[in-house]
Amino acid sequence: MSAGCFSWCPLPKARNFKKSAKKTSDVLESDASGSSVKLKATSMKAKSSKGSASAVPTAVQYAAVTGKEVLTVLQSAAGIVPVPLLQEAIGVALKIIEVCEEGSAVERKVKEIQDRVGHLMIVVVENVTKAEEETEEEADVKAKVIETDIAGLLSTLGMIKRDLLEISEQNRWVMAFYKDLNSSTLEACMNRLSIALEKFKLANDLRDSDLLQELHTRLAKMSNKVNDVSRDMQHVVDKVDNIDNRLEEFHVLLAKSKQSATVPSSGSTRQQMPLKPEVFYGRDDLVAEIAQMLVNEDTSRVCILGPGGMGKTSVSLAVVESPLVQERFSHKEPVWVPCIGVKSAALLIETLYIQLQIPGDKQPTLDKIISELNHSKDARLIIFDNFETPWNAPGEPQKPVGDILRRLAQLKHIAMLVTMRGSHPPCDSAIEWQSKNIQPTDEEACLHIFHKIYPASKDDPDIGQLLRSLGYMPFAVTLMANLGKEAHWTSKDLLDAWLECGPDMFSDNPEQSMTRSISLSVDSDLVKQNPNALLLLSILSLLPAGTTVEHLRWWAPTLKEPLIPAAISTLSKAALLVQNEQQGSSSPILFVIPVVQSFMKHQGRIAEELRSQIHSSCCQYVLEHACRYDLPEFHAKSKAIADEDTNIHSVLFDSPTEIGHLSDRTMEALIAFCWYRCDTKATLEIVEHTLELARIYGVKRYIAVATWCLGKS
Repeated sequence: MSAGCFSWCPLPKARNFKKSAKKTSDVLESDASGSSVKLKATSMKAKSSKGSASAVPTAVQYAAVTGKEVLTVLQSAAGIVPVPLLQEAIGVALKIIEVCEEGSAVERKVKEIQDRVGHLMIVVVENVTKAEEETEEEADVKAKVIETDIAGLLSTLGMIKRDLLEISEQNRWVMAFYKDLNSSTLEACMNRLSIALEKFKLANDLRDSDLLQELHTRLAKMSNKVNDVSRDMQHVVDKVDNIDNRLEEFHVLLAKSKQSATVPSSGSTRQQMPLKPEVFYGRDDLVAEIAQMLVNEDTSRVCILGPGGMGKTSVSLAVVESPLVQERFSHKEPVWVPCIGVKSAALLIETLYIQLQIPGDKQPTLDKIISELNHSKDARLIIFDNFETPWNAPGEPQKPVGDILRRLAQLKHIAMLVTMRGSHPPCDSAIEWQSKNIQPTDEEACLHIFHKIYPASKDDPDIGQLLRSLGYMPFAVTLMANLGKEAHWTSKDLLDAWLECGPDMFSDNPEQSMTRSISLSVDSDLVKQNPNALLLLSILSLLPAGTTVEHLRWWAPTLKEPLIPAAISTLSKAALLVQNEQQGSSSPILFVIPVVQSFMKHQGRIAEELRSQIHSSCCQYVLEHACRYDLPEFHAKSKAIADEDTNIHSVLFDSPTEIGHLSDRTMEALIAFCWYRCDTKATLEIVEHTLELARIYGVKRYIAVATWCLGKS
């Protein structure tokens, strides 16, 4: 490009320009010192301001302003400089600077439009975004409503986009020279944006207002409904108050409805006392002892205790039929009070009232009963059978039931015979009872019972083992003999069925169901309310010989020692636990009778986890006390194993899951127990069985040791 009209004028050298600039600087310092100081002060004030940092001019801005001021001064001084057209050149330069500044102003307006568009989009997104509490359906409805507004915004933004594209396509110099036209276009864009933004906000505000109005209407309707509900609730409260006022009457009616379901309501339906069993052996001495107590006024309160199935009721009936008792109470018939369905003091009074056949009105009270019994001073006997039912009734206090017995015990001429499952008689602190804990019958008596019912069994060689498995319980022996007679089974067949099924092998007939008899105790509320009692019952059911409290720490490590006494007490009250005294020891044997053991072992009543824990505890006990005869501690350790010999044998050898428990620890315990038996009372069957298990396990060392032990035995 040619220099044009400035071609004749050479450009000044750099050093001359520096000198000129220096002179100009001096002029500025002298002529414009006031404005310079003012600018400097303003700059310092801006730095100390707490406002935005963007308000402070940058170094580039300072340089641009300074350059423009310098050129303005030079233009004023150019008139006296002898250089042609210098003043005009400086004027053009100033004009170019102003044009560039105006172009920058256009750019700033474009930037402002960008900011406004961004703000507009934020407002739109904020209005269409689903709130946290909104559902998908509500958000869709909201989007449909503002769809028209967004379409209008889209049209406005399209127009602005076209205008900005036209401006952006201009040459920078054209953009600068036509700044007024571009500025007006940009101003129009900003106005359209502002109007669109206000319209969008207004439309949404109006919809929000409509929504608030609708919400207000709905809340008003809800308020009316709440008032209606409040009135209904007040009505309900009034009715509840009326029900509460008649609650006592309701309890009376409920008691009467219960008693009508379990007790005859008329004296004409009085229950007759049953006769003693046709087959009754092994209790003669006990019957005679109790009869002697009853005829003596000082000892005429007798309580027969024991588990279900031991024959408590049978003994009491035999006592009533004994000649001694018949003679003593000949003037008045004995009063039979069956308590199997009596679950409250009120029902006990009515049952006693009916059994006494008291004449007159039918409103039984204890005072009327006492009056009737006092009408004659002749000796009279009252038999309360299954008294554990009212005494241990769930949800009922014992005191009212105990008060009935205490009132009766004050009548000297009234003898009382009570049978109940448990280990302690009722009101034993207030009434001087003669307690008799009934025991199983002996083997001879059981043989008499079995042969009497099933005569074909007299020559059966396995009957003794069958009776032992039943624990010589009269009820179980009677049921087993009847089953053998009806099915024509041998004792071996009956024993196999017993080992496989337990009490479940018998009939479901309530009168012939041993399972029902046992479950009355095991599943009673008394036992269920104490989980530790159920745990202790399960553990002892796996120990056929029972164990002491001290040894429970081995067999029941999960049962906390402070909780054991309460568990023992609960099982004793339910007649599921027998405590047998040991000679030379103050610690009794805690024992569960065999039929209950069998009941617990079947139908999954004992968890497999507990069985595994008992097996592990047994192995631990044997290994802790393992010792050969030639060691000094043999006597003490062998005695410890002897105390649990039967239980160890049952857990290690009789368990149906013993093969599943085979491990190094199990094999070591089996071999240690075999050496104990070899050193005390050699038993080939045990060692042979251990050798068989060792071969199944397949470890040569255990096979060799078991073979060696067999040779020593």
